[in-house]
Amino acid sequence: MDGKINSSAGSVYYSLSYKIGYSEEKLCNIVSHFRNHYRKREEIDKNGKKRLIFSTSKDLKELQRTILAYISKKTSLPETFHGYKKKRSNLTNALCHLSKRVITKLDIKDFFPSVHFKKVFALFKNLGFDEQESKILSRLTTADYCLPHGFSASPILAVLMLRNLDKRLKTLFMKIGLSYTYTFFSDDITISGNMGIKTLKKLICKVFKQEGFIVNESKIKEQYYWQKQEVTGIGVNEKPNVPYAYRHNLKAIINNCITLGPRTQIDRFNEEFNFDKKPDFSLLKFRERILGKISHIKPINRKLYNRLFDDFKQIDWCSSRK
Repeated sequence: MDGKINSSAGSVYYSLSYKIGYSEEKLCNIVSHFRNHYRKREEIDKNGKKRLIFSTSKDLKELQRTILAYISKKTSLPETFHGYKKKRSNLTNALCHLSKRVITKLDIKDFFPSVHFKKVFALFKNLGFDEQESKILSRLTTADYCLPHGFSASPILAVLMLRNLDKRLKTLFMKIGLSYTYTFFSDDITISGNMGIKTLKKLICKVFKQEGFIVNESKIKEQYYWQKQEVTGIGVNEKPNVPYAYRHNLKAIINNCITLGPRTQIDRFNEEFNFDKKPDFSLLKFRERILGKISHIKPINRKLYNRLFDDFKQIDWCSSRK
């Protein structure tokens, strides 16, 4: 077990279940049979890289969501954070970098696995839980000694680990006297201003490393005002807009669904939008994904959304079902 829990202290389960508002009996059962409440499988992403994906039982998912609800009452995220935060989105994140001369984009390598069990334990301790309670909560939200892909709690817990990094970046930019805007959207960090960060690159990467995270240096991208500038999937050169490739590909797929039938477009959709085709990729799932892509446009360009949604309603989904 990741962190030894004193099983004789039954009162720990009682106090913990009371604090987070969860059944003591169910809590004890999940902790006692924790490894039976998740499965892991290996997947290959669009870049050909292997990673482990964890899927949880219904009970463990419910428990993790209960833990997250408690955490949300006890913590708050800085103004620079736009992922997993109420009234924040990829659009609010992008708007912070509108009409900037230079936009630099960074991302963290192996974000979730970078957050070790000990860090999660320290977080729960800082939230006011005692040592035994923190060990239990850390055990319930980690696997293989870190935050795994697939656990409901992983995204929020990982983002909370970036709060000190936020403070250090703010201090750094204040000390050098340069006016930069920076935002976090999960593990995607965007920095914009009148100049790039080439002279600060090593220092910024060092700060990340000291906080336990590694920047993907090969993926650092600088976009200048005379180029296409995109932040979290939204164009930000002069006004927020849907990138041309996104709207062009989506429109073409919808039109082909109308004329050729939706089933003929599944492979193209997976290719254009970087989805890995699964053996059980159903027509219903395809319909949901098309609708999701259209809905993404709504807050950015309402007129384009209305046109695409009207076209979407013309697709005959019933005749294509086996």
